[in-house]
Amino acid sequence: IYKTRDWRIGQVSGLTRQTLGKYLPRNLEYRYSGASWAVIGAILATHDQLFGEDRAPNIATIARARHAADGIAAVQEALLSTMKAYRETPPEKAFDMRHMIPVFQGLHDIQQAFYRQLLGALGVTAGIIDADGD
Repeated sequence: IYKTRDWRIGQVSGLTRQTLGKYLPRNLEYRYSGASWAVIGAILATHDQLFGEDRAPNIATIARARHAADGIAAVQEALLSTMKAYRETPPEKAFDMRHMIPVFQGLHDIQQAFYRQLLGALGVTAGIIDADGD
């Protein structure tokens, strides 16, 4: 979720602190590739399979078994809202800063629900390890 929000949408659309209001030439491939927008949709669909209802056993099943129904509900609500914002964005407006704000914010909401509500309710501690060589 973090990488989709910041790398695939935020940096490309000028929504991160680094890119605020400007487009970086190195990110133009996302806008013009014709595949990047569909990939974001596939990422959201994958998360829906992992966290959504009415699926084969998944993280939602584990969360309910561990008495974390409120935590998974928060993640599911944010995910559904984000998927709605994604579907309502015309592909020709993909990566346009104004049109990306609801999707960008929705991804932020998913991440916050995951870390603040679900993981705590499950009784686990999360740590982000960004082992990319920096």
